[in-house]
Amino acid sequence: MTDIRATLRARLDAAVGSAQVLTSESDVLPYVTDWRGRFHGRALAVVRPGGTDEVAAVVRACSELRVPIVTQGGNTGQCGGATPDDQGNAIVLSLTRMNRVRAVDADNATIEAAAKAAEKAQPFLAGKAIKKIIIVPKKMVNLIVG
Repeated sequence: MTDIRATLRARLDAAVGSAQVLTSESDVLPYVTDWRGRFHGRALAVVRPGGTDEVAAVVRACSELRVPIVTQGGNTGQCGGATPDDQGNAIVLSLTRMNRVRAVDADNATIEAAAKAAEKAQPFLAGKAIKKIIIVPKKMVNLIVG
């Protein structure tokens, strides 16, 4: 297993940069416990890609090495689905860095944004609430507001 872990770490570092691959217990802890403190797990690492190309590289590396992935948007779920199990064999793929707003279309009340951009989009919404999030091709998310 040591060779696989070293190989995985090298591939993840190459994919997202070593600063975005968290492995120390104190850095990993917030990602392996849900926000309510009800679910606890362990992970080989927390990987924080900044874009879809980096996500693809991480998924490819994990797939080739048969390492499970637990995807996490903001760790705000209610049922523990974004918390890894207690085996410690998976990585957490955190999407928190994918927060760029790409385009605002006020006439159509839509925003094209990266996966974790809803919070950043609020200033563009002029007090309107997000009604619906639609994932569309071309690496974008449409937020329908009203």
